[in-house]
Formats: sequence, structure tokens, C-alpha cells
Amino acid sequence: TRIGHKGELIRGGSHGAFYSGGWIPCFTNPNVARRAAKFVRTLAARYKDRRHLVAWHAWNEPRNRPVGECYCGECRKAFGEYLRGKFGTIESLNDFYGVAEESFERIALPAMPHGYWDIYEFKKFKASACIHANLKMVYDAVRSVDAARPVIAHNGYSTSFMGSLGDCLDDYGASRALDGWGTSVCSGSRARTPRNRMDFNLMCTYLRSIDPNFLIWEIYPGLGMFEADAYDNNWDMDYKLYTGLGNGANALNFWQYRSERLGMEADCAGLARMDGSPRKVLDSLVGFSRAVKDAKVNVLGYARPPAEVAIVFDFDSHLMSCIEESCGQLYDFRLAPEGALAYYGRAHQGFFRTLFANDIPVDYLQSRRIDDIFRYKVAYLPYHTMLDAKVAGRLREFVARGGTLIADEGFGMRQANTWMTVGDIASCGLLKARLHERRAGDRKVVLGDREILARDFHSEYDVEGAETLMSFADGAPAAQRVAHGRGSVCLLGFSLGNVEARGDAEGAYAVFSRLAEDVELGRFAYGRFADGLEEHRLAKDGEELVFLSNANDSARTVRLSEKVVGCSGGGTADGNSVRLPPRAFAIVRVVR
Repeated sequence: TRIGHKGELIRGGSHGAFYSGGWIPCFTNPNVARRAAKFVRTLAARYKDRRHLVAWHAWNEPRNRPVGECYCGECRKAFGEYLRGKFGTIESLNDFYGVAEESFERIALPAMPHGYWDIYEFKKFKASACIHANLKMVYDAVRSVDAARPVIAHNGYSTSFMGSLGDCLDDYGASRALDGWGTSVCSGSRARTPRNRMDFNLMCTYLRSIDPNFLIWEIYPGLGMFEADAYDNNWDMDYKLYTGLGNGANALNFWQYRSERLGMEADCAGLARMDGSPRKVLDSLVGFSRAVKDAKVNVLGYARPPAEVAIVFDFDSHLMSCIEESCGQLYDFRLAPEGALAYYGRAHQGFFRTLFANDIPVDYLQSRRIDDIFRYKVAYLPYHTMLDAKVAGRLREFVARGGTLIADEGFGMRQANTWMTVGDIASCGLLKARLHERRAGDRKVVLGDREILARDFHSEYDVEGAETLMSFADGAPAAQRVAHGRGSVCLLGFSLGNVEARGDAEGAYAVFSRLAEDVELGRFAYGRFADGLEEHRLAKDGEELVFLSNANDSARTVRLSEKVVGCSGGGTADGNSVRLPPRAFAIVRVVR
């Protein structure tokens, strides 16, 4: 059993998808870890010679939940050693955080989120270091008997869609223990709405920032439970298959082949029904497999061309946003209520949809891969409240070289020790700005003859030498730009992405257009998302695969500028023109 934050025993329950029932044992306990590793070695040795075995899946959805995880003595000890490795001495930790801890051996475990520093460090320990250690334990055990096959795992709900302390995982940190990383499809089973389709693309784009050879590890053939029209939808399945591959996924896996009969997921998913008879979505798999074969191309080794705009995803800022929002639930850890703010998540998701809906390619860039920022023209920082020194230096260099940096309100608002910044914000030398006032609520932003509603939070900054690009309705600056080297940084008094997430997609795009008005950005050559046409590309050795989809109820014809040397799937090619029937897909092989 595990120990909860109140000292209570947390027993395992019955859930078919989780280790040992509903909540996992405490693998931080070395005795549990040793027994677990022995189990994994025994299992791997038994099955390693099966010729159909492709890979080892180390863990199903290794998420950190509930909020506190285990508070046993071994966890306290391991948490203290984690902090010792980070700070060296207890005096250094006390000086850094302004606290008075007695020793690493008697370090306080957080009983509530309100101190910030302790839950911040504890969640980084549990949602990153511990999960990494758990995965590495399985990886090493498998590797001891099988040195050839890849060892992989998947998050059940990609960090790009997580927004609560109650369900938290550092995708990037955890994935470093393995050979491959993926996620379940978290944007719903149906691809009929434009928003669902954008969120599927968002999920794939985010995963590429974690692992360029990412895996889509749970494609649901449907959401059953005897719900009418919840499965057997070939359009949904086709969309996941073609769009997933077009986004660069190196594996497509299904949950599941045959619908299970037990527990909460009875009849919930399956390519076959509970009695083994096939569902019609199997037709999609047959057609897709034929299309890939007819393309006469081994899709492995292809890569997505980089975009010109990047969303810099920072786990520390994401975590801090979750902590801030948890404090509305006093003196206890509870899962976030329905409709929780999810401020950081809304920001980066809304920005992605703003650009994607207007046919502008966009990438995610993990802040721990900040050295790659120089391949982009524009970088967006969604509520980047925590600013690492290395990231700060690279951002400064990025702008000096000619990049455009767009920073939501809250940029540099907290110091590395989680304290609020007093005076000039931590802006890494890009600009000299002082936060004058921050408030929650609705506030109108004036942009030309348009009024845009900025919701949740808004801030007023005094920025030295800044050009005001747009103002709040009362005249206070809402967006200010400062030149730095050959580029510029735009500091917003509101969240650009949150404007879209809160319902004003056109207003969000108008804001982006104003901020990036001096930057020439490429668009999809043939994709017109608003018109139901979508485009994805994979490239290798001068050859490209162009994935085209038509979400309309009528046929569309796309004329390509490249030379078409092959077309498979539901489309047909006539010279350089590709005809797409209603709700159809095509894989077009082209050369320039």
C-alpha cells in the first residue's frame, strides 16, 4: 500500500488498465523496485524469443496521480536525496527558498499547495524524476535479457492536454528513460468537428517535440458502452490513420483489437466486437494498409519539414500554473473541478489553433531543447512565468539574430525559487519592464476598429523604450514592442492563445497578425483548413509525401506545383491534379 498525504493507507483497487489495480504500488521503495525488476526480467526472458514480438511496452500511462502520490518513509528519504543532489546542503536550500528546513532526512512533504516551493519541488520529483526512475527500472530489466528490441511507453493524456496537479507528468523528462514515446488519442474519438481535428494535430505536433519518432499508441476504434453512433465511423478512423502518419508518427497502435468484457471499459473500444465479429472500421485499416503499400515508399526515415513558428513549451511554467490554480481548493489536495482554468494549457492550445486554422505551420519546442530555437522566425511563450537562465540566454540571442518573440502576460513573473518578482520582471535582458498591476477578469483590447475580449488575467507593464501596438479600452498599453538587435520582443498584457481558447478565434488571429506584421511566414501550399482541406508533408532525400484530406461532403480537386510520381488512398491523380472524393484521403508522392 501507499501512504496518502494525510497519513492514510491507499489500497490498490480493480482497474484493468493500471498496475496492481487502481493505484500503483510505491516503486520508490527499493524492496518493491527489486521485486518488480525480477518480475520484468522473468517475463522478458519467457517471451523474448517469440518472433512476432516487435517491442516492449514498459508502462501503461505512467501518470502522477492523485496529487500527492505516496508519502511513505521511503518517499521522504528519496525526496530528501533528490533535493540534496540539487542543492548540496540544507543551508543552500534554505537560503534559496527562504525556509528553515532541519535536514534532508526530515524534509517536509507538502500537505497543501499554498507554499508553492514545496509542492513545486515535490511534483518535479514525483511527476518527472520518479516516473523516469520507474521506467528506467523496467528498461534495464528488459535490456538485461533482450538487447535488440526497443522499449517504449506512452502517456495516457499527453502533457499538452494536462492542466491539473491531480494528473501530471513531465513527458520530456520521463521519455528520456526509453527508446520511444507516445500517447493515447486524447482529443476524442470523433474527427467531425474542426476543433477535434485541430486538437489531433496539436497532439501529434507536441509529441514530435518530445520524440521525433513518436508513437500514437492508443487509437480508439470508437467509444462504445453501447452509446449510439459512438463507433464504426470510418471517417474518424481514416482521419487518425492518415493524419497520424502524415504528422510523422512511427507507429500506430489500437486500443484494442477485440472489445473487452470486464469493468468500466466493457464494449468501449475494439476493431472487433466482444464476440469477435469485425466492425466496419476494419475496412479503414485494410484501405489504409493498401494505400501505404501502393505508395511504394517505406515511410520510416521520413521527417516533417520544420515550421517557421514555434510554441516554446516549458514544463516548469506549466506546473506553476497548475499549482496557482489548485489554491482555490483550500487546505486539501483535490482533483481540479470541471472547467478548471487551465490557464497555461489554454494559452498554448489556443495559439496552436489560431495558426493552424489560418494555414500557418507551427511547431512545439521544449524549453529543454531551446538550442533549436534558431531554426524559427517567431517564438511564442505561453504564460512563461518561470525563466531558466539558459533559456533566457538563448531567447536573447534569438531576438538579437532577428527573431520575433511574443510573450504572454506573466512573462518572468516568478523567480527561480517560485517567489513573485518585485520590481523589474526577469526579462533576461531583452527589455526593461516593471509589472504595475495584475488583475483577473474580462478586459477589452482595442485593435483598430475591433474590440477583443481578454479574459482570465490581464497585466499593465511599464516598458522602457517600447512602442505600443494595442491598448486596453481605458488607454493602458495591452501590447508593447521593444527592438533588440535585429529582432524584437512583444510583451502582452493578456494571453494571446487564451483569446482563441475562450471563443474569439478571429480576434486571436488579428492580434497575431499585428504582432508578426513584419515577418514573412510561409503557409501550407494546398491546405485550407477553413475550407475542409488539410495538408501534411514528410520529406526524405529530395522526395516528399504529401498527405491530403478532404473533410467536405463534396469532392475537391487540388493542383500541385510539384511533379506527381504516385498517388494512393482515396484520391486519383491526373497529371499534377489530385481529385479527392468527399471525406477522402490521398498519399501523393512528389519530386521537385
